[in-house]
Amino acid sequence: MPHHVTRLRSRSLAARGESHLGCEPNEGLGWAGICGVAAIRVMGARVAWVSTRLLGAMSGLSIVLASSIVPVALGGAVVATLADACHAQYKAAAPWDAAIRELRVATSVAPDGSHHPRLVALRQLRDPTLKPLFQSLVQGSHWTIQIDGILGLAELDPKGMVDPFLLGQLKGENDRSTAIGAACGLDMVGVEQAQAMLGWDDLSPRDRILLLAELFRRGGTPDVERIKALVDHRNDEVSGVATLLLATITKDPAPVEKFRTRFGALQPRDRGLVLGSLADAAARFRLTGGSAFLHGSLQDATLAAEAKFAAIASLLQVEPALGYADWKQAVEGDPSQASRVRLALLILASEQDMSGASAVRLPKDAGAPLRQIAAGETLEPLLAKLADAIDALGGGADATKAFPALVQTRHRAALNATLDVVKRLGSDAQRATYEAFADLITGEDRTTLPNAVGQLAVDALSRLGALDPAAVGVRLEKASARDAEDARLQELLLLALLQTNTKEAATVAMKARPTVSRRGAAMALLLHARFAERLERSDVDELGVIASGGWSLDPGLEIQAAWLYARHSGRADEAIATILKPSS
Repeated sequence: MPHHVTRLRSRSLAARGESHLGCEPNEGLGWAGICGVAAIRVMGARVAWVSTRLLGAMSGLSIVLASSIVPVALGGAVVATLADACHAQYKAAAPWDAAIRELRVATSVAPDGSHHPRLVALRQLRDPTLKPLFQSLVQGSHWTIQIDGILGLAELDPKGMVDPFLLGQLKGENDRSTAIGAACGLDMVGVEQAQAMLGWDDLSPRDRILLLAELFRRGGTPDVERIKALVDHRNDEVSGVATLLLATITKDPAPVEKFRTRFGALQPRDRGLVLGSLADAAARFRLTGGSAFLHGSLQDATLAAEAKFAAIASLLQVEPALGYADWKQAVEGDPSQASRVRLALLILASEQDMSGASAVRLPKDAGAPLRQIAAGETLEPLLAKLADAIDALGGGADATKAFPALVQTRHRAALNATLDVVKRLGSDAQRATYEAFADLITGEDRTTLPNAVGQLAVDALSRLGALDPAAVGVRLEKASARDAEDARLQELLLLALLQTNTKEAATVAMKARPTVSRRGAAMALLLHARFAERLERSDVDELGVIASGGWSLDPGLEIQAAWLYARHSGRADEAIATILKPSS
């Protein structure tokens, strides 16, 4: 990777959505946003969950899909020297004061919203001793702090469910809508929670239809009369989702036909926006009653390609056979290889069940349309490998070979899609693919690897760590810290173990601790401290050094070190009382 200081960010953190909690809610967020899911993108490897208008005033959302990793700052060729210098500078800092300072920063509203990722880092610890802190945050003066507190408590709940009573205490309608959307996106709203919130008299129409659809997705029985009351709502997206939900439950196509007339009267741009939003909702909530509507919309020549791609992506999940037929037609309708690459990535990203008795299988030669080119043209290697990978989804090719071959292209969007799809395949395909990613980041030419691809590789290594932590440990052993570049490789591998975030990963990291760089050793200790009941006094003191900024780790890791220092010092309650005390 390039020799400059860079912050590697976990793909799962960025992809799953924690980005703008410090912003105020405003107009213009899609169904993915309202559910807190920023996972799928139109451009490149993913299918759009981005509508510019969904259900009104929600675009400040982008809230709190907590990841298993907080990014860490990793230096380039001068990493060891800089880290040692920082360590010397901060060695004398009072660790208790530094820990309290860090925790106060996390629990105080920052104009740029930087308090939020710090709170996410604390939530990530899933530490029951943080419960009093989260309870206090619920009573905070700012909605973002309150929501982090509510979600932090839900993550500590044995069932992982949000407390509707706490959501109901949020004063602003937009604040509550933001929290409801985030809780749904985090799968914190079950049947009981949805029913409780649907009993509120002051729910906005967008929140009501969201909860009715989520109730249906969770296996509950929504009130059909409540859905009917929203079918004619003035907001086209509220009306459309209600219509598709009603048609799915009642099996009556009449509401869809009525909505089709309304939809057809919209301007082309508005039709595209509404279609994209309804496609997203149909996919998330498995609204099979909308399949005919989505399929029919593809015949509208005035619709933008993005909206049609969203409809095809939705159909691939809701009604795979019909979706594949529409996908094939789209491939054949545009012979450009650029368009075919996008469509290939689209089908890879469609979230179908690829394993088990209920597996959804594409045709064995599902990738064949991508190989059809005009006489005299040459099939691009990337497209050929994408076609092989799609064949593998239908059982027509060996997934343990097709996906590792796709990884070797280093094509960022293709690698992004690969990580999406292999998690739904068997463990053999997963291991082979994650090892291919590991080869990218540990190979001799790793310094030429783009940072974005490096981030994906770290994510893949973390998944390999979940399957087999020892496999990452073997690579750690081989990466002897002979120079700064080797030290940086060790730190990347340790970053992957931090993202794996298991006791087993911590054991591997601690085994390597004596052989890695000093900053790598700090990272290993931080992972170990998450799970350890007790630490040696020297290790507790080292957590204080980390919290003080002594190893120049990412703020998210430093805030974790601050809390773990307080907890392992036996002063967790004192720390909470101190940071909540008004400053004089």
